Amino acid sequence: MPEYIYLNHTVKQGETLWGIARHYKVEEHKIIQSNPEIKIIPQGNGRYEIAKLKEGQILRIPQEKKEAKRGVKTITGNTMPQAGVKEKYRVTEWYAGTPENQRDSTKVKWAVYYQKEGKYILKLQKEIGEFTFYEQAIGKDIRVVGYLYSPELDNDSALPIKVVSNPTPSITSLSLYDINKTNPLPRNAKLKLGQSLYVVANTTNSVGKKIEFTLLKKEEKAAGSEYIPITQKTEKVCTKGTATTVFYFDDLRLLMSGEKRQKYRVNAQLEDSETTYIFENGVEIENPRPSQPTLRKETVLYKGTSAIQEGWNKLKESYKKLTTSEEPQIQRVSLYIPENKTKVSYGEYIKLKIEGKYLKGQNVEYTIYEDDTYSREELDAGVVQMQSDEQEVTLQLTQEMYKKGGTDWYELMDGKHEIFVRVKLKGKTPIQSTGIIEVDTTVMKMETIPGNRAVTTGKPDRKEEKKESKCPRCDKDITLEEIKNICVDSKGKCLIKDETLIKAAIPYLNQYRKKVGINTCIRKAHFLSQIAQESKFYSTEENFNYYWESLVLTFGAFNTEEGKKKAKLWGRAIKDKNSKGYVAVSKTNQINIANWVYKDKNKNGSFSSGDGTTYRGRGFKQITWKSNYEDLSNYFNKNMKIGNEANVDWVKNPLDLTNKPKEAITSALAYWGKNNINSVAIKKSEECVKSVTRKINPALKGLNERIRFFKKAVDILKVDECLNGVNKSNNNGKGTIVVISGIGNKIKKSWVVYETNVYKDISLESYKKLKKDSKLPKPNYSTYLARDAHGEKYGKHSNKRYGPKNETPPGEYFLIPGVSGQKYKMYISSNGTSASINGINGIRGGIAIHQYSPKYAIGCLTTITGKDTTIINELLETLTDLPLKDNKPVRIIIEERLVKEETWEDPKIGTIKWTGIL
Repeated sequence: MPEYIYLNHTVKQGETLWGIARHYKVEEHKIIQSNPEIKIIPQGNGRYEIAKLKEGQILRIPQEKKEAKRGVKTITGNTMPQAGVKEKYRVTEWYAGTPENQRDSTKVKWAVYYQKEGKYILKLQKEIGEFTFYEQAIGKDIRVVGYLYSPELDNDSALPIKVVSNPTPSITSLSLYDINKTNPLPRNAKLKLGQSLYVVANTTNSVGKKIEFTLLKKEEKAAGSEYIPITQKTEKVCTKGTATTVFYFDDLRLLMSGEKRQKYRVNAQLEDSETTYIFENGVEIENPRPSQPTLRKETVLYKGTSAIQEGWNKLKESYKKLTTSEEPQIQRVSLYIPENKTKVSYGEYIKLKIEGKYLKGQNVEYTIYEDDTYSREELDAGVVQMQSDEQEVTLQLTQEMYKKGGTDWYELMDGKHEIFVRVKLKGKTPIQSTGIIEVDTTVMKMETIPGNRAVTTGKPDRKEEKKESKCPRCDKDITLEEIKNICVDSKGKCLIKDETLIKAAIPYLNQYRKKVGINTCIRKAHFLSQIAQESKFYSTEENFNYYWESLVLTFGAFNTEEGKKKAKLWGRAIKDKNSKGYVAVSKTNQINIANWVYKDKNKNGSFSSGDGTTYRGRGFKQITWKSNYEDLSNYFNKNMKIGNEANVDWVKNPLDLTNKPKEAITSALAYWGKNNINSVAIKKSEECVKSVTRKINPALKGLNERIRFFKKAVDILKVDECLNGVNKSNNNGKGTIVVISGIGNKIKKSWVVYETNVYKDISLESYKKLKKDSKLPKPNYSTYLARDAHGEKYGKHSNKRYGPKNETPPGEYFLIPGVSGQKYKMYISSNGTSASINGINGIRGGIAIHQYSPKYAIGCLTTITGKDTTIINELLETLTDLPLKDNKPVRIIIEERLVKEETWEDPKIGTIKWTGIL
């Protein structure tokens, strides 16, 4: 239970309890509980009224005692680091609420954020506060953040960083990568024979200068080991301040070595510099020789040299084929900028060099890619007919290629795209990849390609399915503003009570969503609408503050006799939170409820094991059951990790899903991917939302709300404009039919009420046919409405039965949502767009369905519930087709009814009064 402190408030003239509660941001019932002298006057039917407060009366106002803020308060370090110089940042102050055992600098996590289009985007995370900023960071708005729980960019735990240039030309670091180029390789990383090693040199003040890269192999000699140069390459430093090269470990002579592992390292020397940068973190190349070779001596020819080989029968055939056969082979491919240029932009051209054996006359396929951090975009492809064993191909970097690769903010933030090419013989499997060339995206040039282009023979064969058109919104990052506009109630009010966690989670949502295929507008809409219903994007731990009868209705574990007893023991005694005597379920009993609900199933232990509360619903998806925590951990580790990211173990660390933004969102994404929800998240229809929901909540709990959120997401994300061909629902007029009976069914508070039924996913024509054949299905929702119009304070009633201020005329109309400026939530319309009808006795406007009673109606249909809008809200929840522009109308049929005629007592109100009869 939360702790409270109390403030004294002296009641002023005209003040109400509601106004005081709103002023102090506390619920009315809590003030009542704290002030027993406040009188509660019963009104019958479970309703009550609060007596007026007296001027001068002193009230005790409960205020929840807030826990002192915890975590990193202040960090320090160089705010103007030089490019290429390592800087260390430290924690200098903690918030007062930080426990002593947490005030440990080794537990602090660090992050770097770059500003892009007015928002800060996560660029890097580390376990230690040491960072080296390179030349591409100059001019960027950067924040270094230290945090224990979640990063905050608006206080002193975040330092503004302005990187300044380094006047000394130098190589500041070398990084080694494999073909994926996601994260640098660790010390003594292991590659296999045939793989490639990419080397990136970061420099200062060296754009346009040349760097000579040397690959060295460790050799054991009598005097000791030493590194011997194997090959050298020269590259120019690009505008980003980096130079990149690639070394291929594909020399077949390495196979003949008896060493199981061979060690290499890389050196780099900058032009006009006498200093050689030696990179000590080398790599090991594993020799894939069999561990137990067959002892059999044979002679293998290798480039005319005789060698004795023992065993390796299978490997022998490969050697012969690769070294002595006359089958066409691509041995090496490279990509480079023409010699007269230091950099290249779109509109210009680059060179692809293909080398091999017996290639003359062969067709070679090439595919150009833009290498994003988390995906690869295919920019262009073609087929070249080889004129010899070595040939250059000139490739134009077109504007179309820029568009295909130009939507990724992470790359464009640095003003460049990273281009590489994959090459293979047509119809063959082995693929060779080039190194990467950086293409400047800040300018667009168009130039004529010099010389003759290579002979091409069309595009390569594609067996995979045809790619869809590129939609910029599919790749666009999801924003906090979009989420806040989707997760709203029926009035448009945002339901996210605390933005802290989702705000911190959005960078991870955008980083990892493509890992599970959420890469189209329609999939984004389905995912966000489901999370909106599951947690409202802030509630990341399942709450068990249940009324006891609701426990029995909601959870099967409480359906037994024993379960019902425990429901009464642990659950709330009072249903309505606003009723006198309301007390929330204690923390202890919430734990009991969780352990009872989630026991003895899906790897959860018994009630006493505590697994129920440990593996209760957590994260934005509300993941439950130990088996799911385990399965989703395994799924993330196998399918979603980025680079050398550490494994997760959500079984051991379940609270991470509640408290950490990354785990809260990635667990939801892992659930989506593991359960293949993309397979059903394909259409813009209610039936499709139902199919998606069934994979998330088989009981379809909250389906109407999920549909409402989905329709909002479709609007906010502009799904209808998606260029990837969203399967829009062609419903042939299908929508929702609301039928108000013409037969009075019963009396409610002295008024005759009429049965009102809602039929979903049906056309008006189908409804009429089914009714004629007496085959109408069971309605999706039923209630009762009054039709009399006896309002006395709104002017004189017409002497025509369906004239102004009298009852709604029978007929077939549309039901449309109220808009800003209108008093009620739904109105009757003749044309489906404006709140007016062309009735039997002329045009009528402003006819609504609302609460109150006929005593306050002049044509509207009422629920006879006073100010209580429960029935109206239930009706709105059911009418998921009510929003306009969704191609699914809500039609309302008002049947003709029998009435009695009376005379108004006051002729100023009217002459004839019509009243419904049973």
